[in-house]
Amino acid sequence: MPLPHDLCQAMMCIALTWGWTRVYAVLCIGFYSLMRPGELFALRGFDMLRHMNGGWLLRIAQGERRVRGARGQYAKIVAVSCGEVLDRWLQEMGSTDRLWTSSPTVFARRFRALVEEAIGMRGGFTVGSLRTGGATFLLQHWGEDLQRLCWRGRWRDTTTLWHYAQE
Repeated sequence: MPLPHDLCQAMMCIALTWGWTRVYAVLCIGFYSLMRPGELFALRGFDMLRHMNGGWLLRIAQGERRVRGARGQYAKIVAVSCGEVLDRWLQEMGSTDRLWTSSPTVFARRFRALVEEAIGMRGGFTVGSLRTGGATFLLQHWGEDLQRLCWRGRWRDTTTLWHYAQE
């Protein structure tokens, strides 16, 4: 189920209020970069490269298609709302430090706690909802530019895209 953009924003605000800066960073990067959960949890400090237009370029070392596709895969984030907090946080992070230092299960528990706090009940959202929610948000935000979204999500064709981007 895609995570709505407004709910993701609310979860990020709650995470900052609770002092969960790493959770905030994972939510922001996961939603706006369209990364798979496994790629997200494998990120290290040296994988996050700042680029000129105020966004981030993320190197994906553990990409799903690294055997059949291009060995060097990248994801891009251009989200002004996340930039300042990510800048401060990543300056403190060492180059070999992982973005998420605990297990994916711990993140999933915190994710569920944020959803409950934001909407007052358990939702059907999982960590995978970040990718589908981000794809749906970008599809609407970019005026249904399918080729651009396929490139950003590293999908070969629009058939695969429709599993992720939903109304």
